[in-house]
Amino acid sequence: MRDCLHPRDLLPLLRKQFAAPRLAAADRLVNVSGGAASARSLRQLTVWCDARFGPHAVLADGSPRPFDLPWIVLDHARATRLWDWRPQTPVDTILEEIATHAGDHADWLDVSAPF
Repeated sequence: MRDCLHPRDLLPLLRKQFAAPRLAAADRLVNVSGGAASARSLRQLTVWCDARFGPHAVLADGSPRPFDLPWIVLDHARATRLWDWRPQTPVDTILEEIATHAGDHADWLDVSAPF
C-alpha cells in the first residue's frame, strides 16, 4: 500500500514555506503526501493497469529489498493545519498522466534506469 502525490501539488506548499518568516524547526517538518484518499494497494494498481493497458501477468520478484515497507500511507494533517495545504490532484489523474507519458515516450524506463 502506497499513497500517491503529484509533484505539482508540492509547489504551492513550498511557495508558502519560502515566503514565511523564519519558523521554529518543529513547524517546518511536516509529512507531504497524498494521504489515505490517494492510497492504493498493488492489487488496486494492477486492476487499474489491466483496465488501461489490458490484462497482464504479475510476477513475484523475490529479490532482497531490505528497505522496502509493505505499507506506507502518510498523514498530511499537520501540513494542512500549519500551511492550509492539501493535495489537489486525484490519484487516477496521476496514473493517467504516467500512462500517457509512457505511451508518448516508449524508451523512458531505459533512459531513466540507473544502470
